[in-house]
Amino acid sequence: MRSQLSSILALAAPLLSAVSAANPSVVVVPGAWQIDPTWEDFMALLTDAGYPTSKVTLPSVGISETGGLAADVDATAAILDPLLDAGKDVVLLAHSLGGLIAGNAVQGRDYATRQAAGKTGGVIQTIYLAAFMCPEGVSLFNMLGNEWFSWMNVTDSKVYASADEIIDVGFNDMTLAEAEKWASYTTWTSEKVFTDASLYSPWADNVTEAYIHTLLDGALPYAAQLQMEALLPEGSAVYNINSSHVAFLSQPDTLLSLIEDAIAVGVAAHA
Repeated sequence: MRSQLSSILALAAPLLSAVSAANPSVVVVPGAWQIDPTWEDFMALLTDAGYPTSKVTLPSVGISETGGLAADVDATAAILDPLLDAGKDVVLLAHSLGGLIAGNAVQGRDYATRQAAGKTGGVIQTIYLAAFMCPEGVSLFNMLGNEWFSWMNVTDSKVYASADEIIDVGFNDMTLAEAEKWASYTTWTSEKVFTDASLYSPWADNVTEAYIHTLLDGALPYAAQLQMEALLPEGSAVYNINSSHVAFLSQPDTLLSLIEDAIAVGVAAHA
Protein backbone atom coordinates (compact mmCIF):
# COMPACT_ATOMS: atom_id res chain seq x y z
CA MET A 1 0.00 0.00 0.00
CA ARG A 2 2.78 2.40 0.95
CA SER A 3 4.67 1.64 -2.26
CA GLN A 4 1.51 2.27 -4.31
CA LEU A 5 1.04 5.64 -2.62
CA SER A 6 4.65 6.52 -3.34
CA SER A 7 4.17 5.62 -6.98
CA ILE A 8 1.05 7.79 -7.23
CA LEU A 9 2.83 10.74 -5.65
CA ALA A 10 5.80 10.27 -7.97
CA LEU A 11 3.49 10.31 -11.00
CA ALA A 12 1.64 13.38 -9.71
CA ALA A 13 4.77 15.39 -8.90
CA PRO A 14 5.44 16.62 -12.47
CA LEU A 15 1.80 17.69 -12.83
CA LEU A 16 1.85 19.57 -9.54
CA SER A 17 5.11 21.21 -10.56
CA ALA A 18 3.60 22.26 -13.89
CA VAL A 19 0.58 23.77 -12.14
CA SER A 20 2.82 25.81 -9.83
CA ALA A 21 4.90 26.95 -12.79
CA ALA A 22 1.78 28.09 -14.65
CA ASN A 23 0.36 30.01 -11.69
CA PRO A 24 1.71 33.38 -10.60
CA SER A 25 3.85 33.63 -7.51
CA VAL A 26 2.37 35.37 -4.48
CA VAL A 27 4.34 37.81 -2.34
CA VAL A 28 2.74 38.65 1.00
CA VAL A 29 3.29 42.18 2.28
CA PRO A 30 2.14 41.97 5.91
CA GLY A 31 0.69 44.63 8.13
CA ALA A 32 1.87 46.43 11.24
CA TRP A 33 2.74 44.61 14.47
CA GLN A 34 2.65 41.12 12.94
CA ILE A 35 5.63 38.80 13.37
CA ASP A 36 6.27 35.17 12.51
CA PRO A 37 4.63 32.68 12.57
CA THR A 38 1.49 34.72 11.92
CA TRP A 39 1.38 34.12 8.15
CA GLU A 40 3.00 30.69 7.97
CA ASP A 41 -0.14 28.52 7.89
CA PHE A 42 -1.88 30.62 5.26
CA MET A 43 1.23 30.77 3.11
CA ALA A 44 1.32 26.98 3.22
CA LEU A 45 -2.30 26.91 2.00
CA LEU A 46 -1.41 29.15 -0.94
CA THR A 47 1.63 27.05 -1.80
CA ASP A 48 -0.37 23.81 -1.59
CA ALA A 49 -2.96 25.38 -3.91
CA GLY A 50 -0.23 25.86 -6.52
CA TYR A 51 0.91 29.42 -5.84
CA PRO A 52 4.59 29.67 -4.84
CA THR A 53 4.46 32.07 -1.90
CA SER A 54 6.98 34.21 -0.05
CA LYS A 55 6.67 37.01 2.49
CA VAL A 56 8.40 40.32 3.03
CA THR A 57 10.01 41.03 6.40
CA LEU A 58 9.34 44.72 6.98
CA PRO A 59 12.13 46.65 8.76
CA SER A 60 9.50 48.96 10.26
CA VAL A 61 7.92 46.10 12.20
CA GLY A 62 9.93 45.31 15.31
CA ILE A 63 13.33 45.73 13.64
CA SER A 64 14.22 49.40 13.08
CA GLU A 65 12.53 52.31 14.80
CA THR A 66 13.90 54.53 12.00
CA GLY A 67 12.61 52.15 9.33
CA GLY A 68 10.07 53.93 7.19
CA LEU A 69 8.39 53.60 3.83
CA ALA A 70 11.63 53.57 1.81
CA ALA A 71 13.16 50.78 3.89
CA ASP A 72 10.01 48.68 3.63
CA VAL A 73 9.78 49.22 -0.13
CA ASP A 74 13.43 48.19 -0.46
CA ALA A 75 12.71 45.02 1.54
CA THR A 76 9.77 44.28 -0.75
CA ALA A 77 11.90 44.88 -3.84
CA ALA A 78 14.48 42.43 -2.51
CA ILE A 79 11.82 39.70 -2.67
CA LEU A 80 10.13 40.90 -5.86
CA ASP A 81 13.05 41.67 -8.15
CA PRO A 82 14.60 38.19 -8.32
CA LEU A 83 11.17 36.77 -9.23
CA LEU A 84 10.63 39.40 -11.91
CA ASP A 85 14.16 39.00 -13.26
CA ALA A 86 13.37 35.30 -13.64
CA GLY A 87 10.37 36.25 -15.78
CA LYS A 88 7.77 35.37 -13.15
CA ASP A 89 4.30 36.86 -12.93
CA VAL A 90 3.63 37.99 -9.37
CA VAL A 91 0.58 38.86 -7.27
CA LEU A 92 1.13 41.12 -4.28
CA LEU A 93 -1.10 40.20 -1.34
CA ALA A 94 -1.07 43.26 0.90
CA HIS A 95 -2.60 43.32 4.37
CA SER A 96 -3.38 46.46 6.38
CA LEU A 97 -0.23 48.67 6.51
CA GLY A 98 1.15 46.43 3.75
CA GLY A 99 -1.14 48.21 1.30
CA LEU A 100 0.97 51.36 1.59
CA ILE A 101 4.16 49.37 1.00
CA ALA A 102 2.86 47.29 -1.89
CA GLY A 103 1.31 50.33 -3.57
CA ASN A 104 4.72 52.00 -3.67
CA ALA A 105 6.78 48.88 -4.44
CA VAL A 106 4.77 48.14 -7.57
CA GLN A 107 5.94 51.32 -9.30
CA GLY A 108 7.91 50.32 -12.39
CA ARG A 109 7.39 46.66 -11.59
CA ASP A 110 3.85 46.21 -12.87
CA TYR A 111 3.27 43.93 -15.82
CA ALA A 112 2.36 46.62 -18.35
CA THR A 113 5.40 48.78 -17.58
CA ARG A 114 7.77 45.83 -17.84
CA GLN A 115 6.19 44.62 -21.07
CA ALA A 116 6.54 48.10 -22.56
CA ALA A 117 10.24 47.97 -21.67
CA GLY A 118 10.64 44.62 -23.39
CA LYS A 119 10.91 42.67 -20.15
CA THR A 120 9.15 39.45 -19.19
CA GLY A 121 7.20 38.94 -16.00
CA GLY A 122 5.80 41.59 -13.73
CA VAL A 123 3.34 42.31 -10.95
CA ILE A 124 0.04 41.37 -12.55
CA GLN A 125 -2.13 42.35 -9.60
CA THR A 126 -2.19 43.77 -6.10
CA ILE A 127 -4.81 42.28 -3.76
CA TYR A 128 -5.61 44.58 -0.84
CA LEU A 129 -6.81 42.57 2.17
CA ALA A 130 -8.34 45.09 4.58
CA ALA A 131 -5.43 47.23 3.50
CA PHE A 132 -4.64 50.92 3.33
CA MET A 133 -4.50 52.56 -0.08
CA CYS A 134 -2.59 55.81 0.39
CA PRO A 135 -2.64 58.27 -2.52
CA GLU A 136 0.59 59.99 -3.53
CA GLY A 137 1.49 62.67 -1.00
CA VAL A 138 -0.70 61.18 1.75
CA SER A 139 0.65 59.33 4.79
CA LEU A 140 -0.93 56.54 6.77
CA PHE A 141 -1.18 58.96 9.69
CA ASN A 142 -3.10 61.37 7.46
CA MET A 143 -5.51 58.56 6.66
CA LEU A 144 -6.04 57.98 10.38
CA GLY A 145 -7.37 61.53 10.53
CA ASN A 146 -4.02 62.90 11.78
CA GLU A 147 -4.52 61.33 15.17
CA TRP A 148 -3.73 57.93 16.60
CA PHE A 149 -6.55 55.47 17.13
CA SER A 150 -7.44 55.05 20.80
CA TRP A 151 -5.81 51.60 20.90
CA MET A 152 -2.47 52.85 19.54
CA ASN A 153 0.23 53.94 21.97
CA VAL A 154 3.30 55.86 20.79
CA THR A 155 6.50 55.69 22.82
CA ASP A 156 10.02 56.63 21.68
CA SER A 157 9.14 56.62 17.97
CA LYS A 158 7.47 53.22 18.29
CA VAL A 159 3.77 52.54 17.87
CA TYR A 160 2.28 49.77 19.98
CA ALA A 161 -1.14 48.17 19.88
CA SER A 162 -2.67 48.37 23.35
CA ALA A 163 -2.45 45.01 25.11
CA ASP A 164 -5.80 45.75 26.75
CA GLU A 165 -7.59 46.30 23.43
CA ILE A 166 -5.77 44.36 20.74
CA ILE A 167 -7.90 41.22 21.07
CA ASP A 168 -11.19 43.11 20.68
CA VAL A 169 -9.74 45.21 17.87
CA GLY A 170 -7.83 42.65 15.83
CA PHE A 171 -8.90 39.15 16.81
CA ASN A 172 -12.59 39.57 17.56
CA ASP A 173 -13.88 36.52 15.65
CA MET A 174 -11.83 33.89 17.49
CA THR A 175 -12.02 32.03 20.75
CA LEU A 176 -10.22 33.82 23.57
CA ALA A 177 -7.51 31.16 23.59
CA GLU A 178 -6.85 31.58 19.85
CA ALA A 179 -6.93 35.35 20.11
CA GLU A 180 -4.45 35.38 22.99
CA LYS A 181 -2.16 33.03 21.07
CA TRP A 182 -2.00 35.22 17.98
CA ALA A 183 -1.89 38.46 19.97
CA SER A 184 1.33 37.15 21.53
CA TYR A 185 2.95 37.30 18.10
CA THR A 186 2.86 41.08 17.84
CA THR A 187 5.43 43.80 18.36
CA TRP A 188 5.87 47.54 17.82
CA THR A 189 5.88 49.33 14.48
CA SER A 190 7.97 52.41 13.72
CA GLU A 191 6.23 55.76 13.91
CA LYS A 192 8.10 56.79 10.77
CA VAL A 193 6.30 54.36 8.48
CA PHE A 194 3.01 55.89 9.62
CA THR A 195 4.14 59.44 8.93
CA ASP A 196 6.04 58.96 5.64
CA ALA A 197 3.97 60.15 2.69
CA SER A 198 3.17 57.76 -0.14
CA LEU A 199 5.11 58.43 -3.33
CA TYR A 200 2.85 56.66 -5.80
CA SER A 201 -0.81 55.99 -6.60
CA PRO A 202 -0.80 52.78 -8.68
CA TRP A 203 -4.53 52.90 -9.37
CA ALA A 204 -3.98 56.15 -11.25
CA ASP A 205 -1.95 54.12 -13.76
CA ASN A 206 -4.66 51.43 -13.93
CA VAL A 207 -2.48 48.78 -12.30
CA THR A 208 -4.72 45.72 -11.85
CA GLU A 209 -6.03 45.58 -8.28
CA ALA A 210 -8.60 43.83 -6.10
CA TYR A 211 -9.96 44.52 -2.62
CA ILE A 212 -11.15 42.08 0.04
CA HIS A 213 -13.27 43.65 2.78
CA THR A 214 -13.27 42.18 6.29
CA LEU A 215 -16.75 42.93 7.58
CA LEU A 216 -16.16 42.40 11.32
CA ASP A 217 -12.95 44.42 11.35
CA GLY A 218 -12.25 46.43 14.49
CA ALA A 219 -8.85 47.69 13.35
CA LEU A 220 -9.78 49.09 9.94
CA PRO A 221 -13.58 49.43 9.98
CA TYR A 222 -15.61 48.48 6.93
CA ALA A 223 -16.66 52.10 6.34
CA ALA A 224 -12.99 53.08 6.02
CA GLN A 225 -12.33 50.13 3.73
CA LEU A 226 -15.08 51.34 1.41
CA GLN A 227 -13.21 54.63 1.04
CA MET A 228 -10.16 52.63 -0.12
CA GLU A 229 -12.25 50.62 -2.56
CA ALA A 230 -13.45 53.83 -4.18
CA LEU A 231 -9.88 54.40 -5.42
CA LEU A 232 -9.76 51.15 -7.39
CA PRO A 233 -9.75 51.26 -11.19
CA GLU A 234 -13.19 50.65 -12.71
CA GLY A 235 -13.99 46.96 -13.04
CA SER A 236 -11.69 45.85 -10.21
CA ALA A 237 -12.65 42.69 -8.35
CA VAL A 238 -14.14 43.32 -4.88
CA TYR A 239 -15.01 40.72 -2.24
CA ASN A 240 -16.42 40.54 1.28
CA ILE A 241 -15.51 38.10 4.03
CA ASN A 242 -17.30 37.92 7.36
CA SER A 243 -14.17 38.09 9.49
CA SER A 244 -12.01 40.18 11.75
CA HIS A 245 -8.94 42.06 10.55
CA VAL A 246 -6.94 38.82 10.36
CA ALA A 247 -9.03 36.70 8.00
CA PHE A 248 -5.94 34.68 7.10
CA LEU A 249 -5.97 33.35 10.66
CA SER A 250 -9.68 33.06 11.42
CA GLN A 251 -11.19 32.22 8.01
CA PRO A 252 -8.29 30.76 6.00
CA ASP A 253 -10.25 28.42 3.71
CA THR A 254 -12.83 31.04 2.77
CA LEU A 255 -10.11 33.61 2.21
CA LEU A 256 -8.13 31.22 0.04
CA SER A 257 -11.16 30.74 -2.20
CA LEU A 258 -11.60 34.50 -2.60
CA ILE A 259 -7.92 35.02 -3.36
CA GLU A 260 -7.93 32.26 -5.97
CA ASP A 261 -10.90 33.94 -7.64
CA ALA A 262 -9.19 37.33 -7.52
CA ILE A 263 -5.98 35.89 -8.99
CA ALA A 264 -7.98 34.33 -11.83
CA VAL A 265 -9.33 37.81 -12.62
CA GLY A 266 -5.81 39.24 -12.55
CA VAL A 267 -4.44 36.51 -14.80
CA ALA A 268 -7.29 36.96 -17.27
CA ALA A 269 -6.60 40.70 -17.44
CA HIS A 270 -3.12 39.98 -18.78
CA ALA A 271 -3.92 36.96 -20.97
